[in-house]
Amino acid sequence: MTSSDPMPKTTTRTRAQVTAIANTTAAALTIQPTTSNELLLLAALHEAESRNVHAEVHAFKLQASNILNKAYTERLRKALQTKEEKQGKKKGMKLVGDGLAKLLSGDEFYELAQAKEKEVCEVLRQKEEQKEGRVAYDVAVEEWAEADKERKDEWDTIKANNAKMKAASDKRKAAAVKMKKKFTELKPKSKPLLKVIPRPNLKDFLDSGGGVVSASEAGDDTGSDGDEVDDAGTEGSASDDDDD
Repeated sequence: MTSSDPMPKTTTRTRAQVTAIANTTAAALTIQPTTSNELLLLAALHEAESRNVHAEVHAFKLQASNILNKAYTERLRKALQTKEEKQGKKKGMKLVGDGLAKLLSGDEFYELAQAKEKEVCEVLRQKEEQKEGRVAYDVAVEEWAEADKERKDEWDTIKANNAKMKAASDKRKAAAVKMKKKFTELKPKSKPLLKVIPRPNLKDFLDSGGGVVSASEAGDDTGSDGDEVDDAGTEGSASDDDDD
């Protein structure tokens, strides 16, 4: 069922239209019976009139219910039409007509169908390449994390050794000053720290496959900037030791 399906017709009649029909029953009910047969016929006529009135009231109730149902169905039809319009605005994966069951033919529709099929294939290809790029990115990040951990461990070792050499040199210098001797020993040269390893960029992996990168995906690898700044600052502090 779609919103374009026709509504069933509703037939209504007013009470005036019903009572407009010539009513001979009312006149018959005023007859005064003179025989037993007339009395029985008049009683049967009263029963039939009572049933007719009851049927008439019931018919008007059904008519009122039918009118309310028609109004409710109209509201549902409009809601269905709104839903169909919203769904029609979404990017579908298959080209159809207006949703009605009919034969679609002609060169123009065939060309549209071919273009739509090509577009769908391209979208699926890009999604598959993005998926492969994401897998390659995850592997690269895992390898980078291991290498970066080794680098940081090596940093800690180098900085600890540099600190020990500087502390020993300062201790000997302080002893020479205390004994009023000239301290001619050269200041120990700190071992340089390893360079920061750049974190893999998700955008590079997705762009290489021709995929489209969303803002949320492109921001997944921004966490490495803070680490590089901290490491660079630490490297700068280590180089400052050489200047003292």
